Formats: sequence, C-alpha cells, structure tokens
Amino acid sequence: MHLSTRALSALAAFCLCAGVTQVFGHGNPKPCPVCSEILANIANGSRPQLSYECNCVVKDLKMTMAQLRTTISNLEGQLADVTGQLNTTQAQLNATNQQLQAICPDSTDLRAACDADSDFTFLESGDGCQAICYNVSTAKVNYAGAEAACAAAGGALITLDTMKKNALMIDAIRTSNRDDSFWIGLKFVTGNWVWQGTGNQMTFSDWANTEPDNNQDCASLNKLLAMRIQT
Repeated sequence: MHLSTRALSALAAFCLCAGVTQVFGHGNPKPCPVCSEILANIANGSRPQLSYECNCVVKDLKMTMAQLRTTISNLEGQLADVTGQLNTTQAQLNATNQQLQAICPDSTDLRAACDADSDFTFLESGDGCQAICYNVSTAKVNYAGAEAACAAAGGALITLDTMKKNALMIDAIRTSNRDDSFWIGLKFVTGNWVWQGTGNQMTFSDWANTEPDNNQDCASLNKLLAMRIQT
C-alpha cells in the first residue's frame, strides 16, 4: 500500500509506541518487521510500500489483557481471603467484647440515670467494673411496703448479685452510720432465691450463718449480723 507523508509520520510515531509496547509486554523486545522497515525508509528519506500485516502490537495487547485478567482474578481471590479473615477476626472481637462486658459491665447508662435524680447516689468499685445506684429509705416498713416505696421513688429493691456490689452497699450503709436493717431485692420464688431486679437466680451470696431459711421468702441486710444477708 502507498502512504501519504502525513500517514507515514503517524505510522512512524505508532511504530515508536509499538516499540515501547513490545518492551512492556516482553522481557526481551523483538522488532516488528513492518515498523523496522518504516523507520529504515524514513532514515533513508524514501517512501516505503508496505505489504506486511502489522499484528505485533495487537498480539502484545492481547497478551497484556490476558495478564491483566489473571492479575484481577488473583486480586479477587486475595480479597476474598482477606475478607474471610476480617470476618473471623470481627467475630472473635465481638466474642471478646461480650466476655469483657460480662466481667466488667459498662456503667455509663447507670451513672447517667443516677445523676439525673438527686435522691439517688452512684457508687463504683475501684476498678470501674461494678456499680450501684441507690436510695436509702428512712421508712420502717415490711417487704411489700419497701417494694412500694422503691417503686414510688422510681427504682426497685437493690440487686446485689456480685461480691463487689454487696461490698459497695455495705460500705455505704456503714459510712452513713445507719443503725438499721435493709430489705434487698431477693425473694424465694418456686424453690429458688431470685433477684427481682434481673429475674436471675442467686449465684453470689453472703448469707449469715444458718441462712437461708427457705421457710421465709424475703431477704435483708441484717444490722445484727454485720449486714450479712438474712431471711
């Protein structure tokens, strides 16, 4: 075929780009015969007549596309692996957080609710893992009356289901120099001692000697027994 000067210049530029493409596509570049002839004729100042099929660039592009598809496939596989590892790590983190919450519950909401009512006092253990919000009533009432008084104040008889909560409550009572016994939210229900605030069966206890008496159904911190739990 015959090429115009403009087409020849464009094709020469194309050949120069093809050389770059060949270098990119292969470790050792191989000259394209058509491009080599074009460049040689340009150097000699003649206008070549070309009858070759210039498919070297197309071939290189096809190989490059195949490499890209392989790379994309590999990256997709790596992404799937990383996503699976991330999901596993997230599940482990959630499980750890749940265990931590069970050991050291967050008392932020309890503190906020307690601070919002001036009749209640917030106490937290030294390690920040246990807290109580309480109001000590001065009324001399039976258990039902104590439940009613707590409900009227916006609360319920206190749940002391851990050693630290129990110690916080006893220390608060002793610090206030109150010489009284106090009802707590512990009742004997269908054969089990149950905390009324949570509905959970009693696991921690600081029963006084000979206690509990399962013929009784209510519990208190008894002043005559160093504030240990008595029915």
